[in-house]
Amino acid sequence: MKLCEVFWDVEKYGKRAVGRSEFCSYLKGETVTRGQAIRAKCYECMGFYVDGLTNCQIERCPLYPFMPYRHDEKTDRSLTDLDLAPGGTVRSPREKEGMKTK
Repeated sequence: MKLCEVFWDVEKYGKRAVGRSEFCSYLKGETVTRGQAIRAKCYECMGFYVDGLTNCQIERCPLYPFMPYRHDEKTDRSLTDLDLAPGGTVRSPREKEGMKTK
């Protein structure tokens, strides 16, 4: 499927939701930030939220902590210094455990 066809599908069927404008910007070839790319990917992965603005519940996804419609208290938290590795990348749970024991 061509990018212009995907853009047309988003315009026609896609719900107005977090990630829609970012995904459209990406399809147009515009530069997007890391956060915008994450929101755009969730928008695409969730099928443009056609079925509603819901939690994907794919906890194994590396982007799940940033999923815009995830609202469970177990994982709903802001990033702490332990979560961020040098360069602003997110640490895995295993990396954080190793840091706590040192």
